[in-house]
Amino acid sequence: MDDVSQALKDHWEWRANLQKAIVDGRSDLSPRDVAATDRCALGKWLNTGVSPEFRQTQLYEHVVELHTEFHHRAAHILQLALSGRQEEAREEMKRDSVFGTSSDELSEALKQWKGASQQTPGTPE
Repeated sequence: MDDVSQALKDHWEWRANLQKAIVDGRSDLSPRDVAATDRCALGKWLNTGVSPEFRQTQLYEHVVELHTEFHHRAAHILQLALSGRQEEAREEMKRDSVFGTSSDELSEALKQWKGASQQTPGTPE
């Protein structure tokens, strides 16, 4: 499995873990941990696994921006869940919410990246 496919998988696992935290009202991670964009597999890969040339592209910048938004919104949702505000957290997770929209946009950008990597030799997969 290539790096972009793994990034997509990890992204959806983060969403699933967040939904579990809403149901349980607890998490092994704090909102501060979740807000950090450099601790997840995608963040680490974006910081160290992408070629310097590809870091100069608009697609890379767009993915980084969406990834940051995803983490900030996820941290907010986790804070709601941990403070007993599960219904508000569920609302924030909906597809038409800011989080849902940014999450979907991140998935789409990663799919575009994957398509670009298959068409362009030397592009990080």
